[in-house]
Amino acid sequence: MSSPLPWQTTQWQQLSEQSQAKRLPHALLLTGIKGIGKTYFAESFAESLLCESHQMDGSACGQCRSCLLVAAGSHPDLTVIQPEEDSKVIKIDQIRKVITSVTLTPQYAGYKIIIISPADAMNRNAANSLLKTLEEPPGQALLVLSTDKPAHLPATVRSRCQQLKFNAPARNEALAWLKQQPTPIEQAETLLDLASGGPLEAIKLAENDILERRTSHFSGFNEIAGGNHEPTKLAAEWLKNGLKQPLYWLSTWIMDIIRLKMVSQPPRLTNPDLKADLQHFAERLNLTRLYEFQEKITETLRLSESQCNEQMLLESLLIEWKRLQKN
Repeated sequence: MSSPLPWQTTQWQQLSEQSQAKRLPHALLLTGIKGIGKTYFAESFAESLLCESHQMDGSACGQCRSCLLVAAGSHPDLTVIQPEEDSKVIKIDQIRKVITSVTLTPQYAGYKIIIISPADAMNRNAANSLLKTLEEPPGQALLVLSTDKPAHLPATVRSRCQQLKFNAPARNEALAWLKQQPTPIEQAETLLDLASGGPLEAIKLAENDILERRTSHFSGFNEIAGGNHEPTKLAAEWLKNGLKQPLYWLSTWIMDIIRLKMVSQPPRLTNPDLKADLQHFAERLNLTRLYEFQEKITETLRLSESQCNEQMLLESLLIEWKRLQKN
């Protein structure tokens, strides 16, 4: 850590110039799609601010006392807040601890830095408890919120932060970066498509053997359409690794079918390697019904954020997919 990723140099330069001019805001909101390194950027920039011996480009030296503490995850002036293990949310007690810590005098540097990632994981009470600190932060505090879902944050939180938007790197740049990683990634192009252009997400997908799992899920998707699998059993199989991943795949398959239905050679598919099978569905399914089905998937994704019966939600979608073949 300590240097920005190749596609983050503009944002790094902007903040570095603000820091040198002593015009850094007290709160930053980093936004952009999942998997482009927003949290990595936040931690790298925090390390550079805490560093006692910067390099020429402003990045951290990696060798001083502060850098070694950051690397060990034990720097007293840097706190990273994430959902606790086995939890999807950041709770109010976690934020209250942050509020207490930022009022203390920094032990090593001029900043007390708090990184909250993903910021949209804060529940309502947690977000509300942060407001006063965002409105009247101590002079030495820097709060960095990172999210790929800024609309999920209260407007009152967003309005109190300087927003820094990150775009996905160009496809060629992302693929070139992936090829330079210590561990080569097979089928990098397909993984990058599945990651919506996020290189770090593509690496995560590769580590989780996502292509093998997606192939298995797509076989079930085809079998339901052909009447060769029961929705109840398939839903139980898909839920072994949680609800969100199969819902995401299902959404991308339907959107690709819609694209192929509208244009025989669409400029982009999320699953280009599955084009032949998806084209088969596009040729015989009704466009209006496909849009309606996609809306149901979107609604199910929304419901999945709360307490819900995952088995029933997924069964309902698969039953609807089966019905769609008969119309």
